[in-house]
Amino acid sequence: MILAVISYQLGTRRALDPEQWERIRQEWEQKRDQWMGREADIARREGAMKRKEDEWQSKQEEERTIRDSFRWANLTPSTQCTRYGVREYTATFFPGYSWLSHSEKLTSCSNTEAVVMGHNYPKPDYCQFQNNQYIGHWSVGDLPDCKTYFEWFKDRGCVAPGSPLRRYEAHLGTQRPEDDGQIMCDTTPALLKGKSFDKPDSCAHWSEGWWGIFFIEDAGCQNLQVQS
Repeated sequence: MILAVISYQLGTRRALDPEQWERIRQEWEQKRDQWMGREADIARREGAMKRKEDEWQSKQEEERTIRDSFRWANLTPSTQCTRYGVREYTATFFPGYSWLSHSEKLTSCSNTEAVVMGHNYPKPDYCQFQNNQYIGHWSVGDLPDCKTYFEWFKDRGCVAPGSPLRRYEAHLGTQRPEDDGQIMCDTTPALLKGKSFDKPDSCAHWSEGWWGIFFIEDAGCQNLQVQS
């Protein structure tokens, strides 16, 4: 548009009177100023976007540097199994920078990955501040020394005449004294009469230790008649 105006001006200059020429010159200068203003506005916006991008990259680099300073140490297994096949492990979290706030350290502890017993964990189950330290907690499963099993299955007969259920009892084997017997019994699976149980129907502690109680449907029990 500006080139067209200039061309028009040059081509018709001799035919224009001074007033017309001045008006065209002013219009051209106005358009030039508008164009330069738009260019300056674009430059300002691009500069602001570049500054924001630089700030974001700087922040990302700072966060990466902080994350690289995080580390776990003193991985320690619990002396107890928390349930069937599972033991809790703890480790001390070192945030690397002392100037981080307590909240930032606790949040970082709760979101820092770790390798525990050969397994990669994106983050701990939870973190806590204890004895002036940040401690991460993991529940690690499929541990052989935490796997109890049921043995000595005993058929205790039908629950009651007319009931479709037969009762079985089984002793909890390899239950360690330092573990919570109730929890271990409540979470130990079993295979009985071809049926898989994720856990017993109930548990009881008798003289020989913990026992799981299982109920299985039995048509023979249901056919029993109540004696008068």
